[in-house]
Amino acid sequence: MPENITTAVDSLVKMVNEKGRVSIDDASRELGIPGNILNEWASFLDEEKIIHIVYKFTTPYLITVKATRQETQNKNKINRDTIDLVIRRLSVTLNFITKSNPSTERQKQQKDFLMKKISEFIESARRGKISKEELQKLVKYYKVYKNSV
Repeated sequence: MPENITTAVDSLVKMVNEKGRVSIDDASRELGIPGNILNEWASFLDEEKIIHIVYKFTTPYLITVKATRQETQNKNKINRDTIDLVIRRLSVTLNFITKSNPSTERQKQQKDFLMKKISEFIESARRGKISKEELQKLVKYYKVYKNSV
């Protein structure tokens, strides 16, 4: 009859997967294993993508791979309050650009382009279909225009 053999490393992985996030100090106390050894194990487990190490200030935390994926997905999402703030800022920016008087043909083209893009972004934001990358791109366009006027 086969028996399952578990190691202290298995216990560490199981703890992290159950809790989702645990500091190395807490894991050390709970498992009765010195922190420096847990650090070595955690480094190896992180390299193998079994668990991850993240740092908050100087405290290392062990987190599940699943939690890392969720954090990455959440970073790319924009919540409703942020969208409302973005819409207000885009509207203010659109008003500023509308009132500006570009002197060169290039500046006029930039103004027209920005006004069109900002209007599109406002509509996309209202529908909740705007990404942080798109906003960052728009900010770059705006800075170029503002510096040229």
